[in-house]
Amino acid sequence: MGFFLWWVWWYAIDPSTEGYDIELEFKRKGILKIYKNGKLHERYAFRFEKHQSIYTGQEKYMLVLYPSRLTPKSWYVQGYQSVCFNGTNTLILHDECYECFSHHYVRIE
Repeated sequence: MGFFLWWVWWYAIDPSTEGYDIELEFKRKGILKIYKNGKLHERYAFRFEKHQSIYTGQEKYMLVLYPSRLTPKSWYVQGYQSVCFNGTNTLILHDECYECFSHHYVRIE
């Protein structure tokens, strides 16, 4: 098992309350594909970089996204998301900004 697999959205505001599903596909070549209701919605280049977290003040691995020509500008949010795991099957991405969100994804088997 590794990080470079499919992940599905799970959150307090979740697919049942929002009316759509989100899936992430991390490719080894540094491409993140985001699917909404099974259709490719966004595509980013990404890297994992160490940055200081606004929450802990300590260095953490952050997911850093870089827009591509397939990324709608209205959907691109600049900034970092700190990366956490809850066991081996839950990925948690915390937006590194105040009053933002945490995004929970469950690994697709």
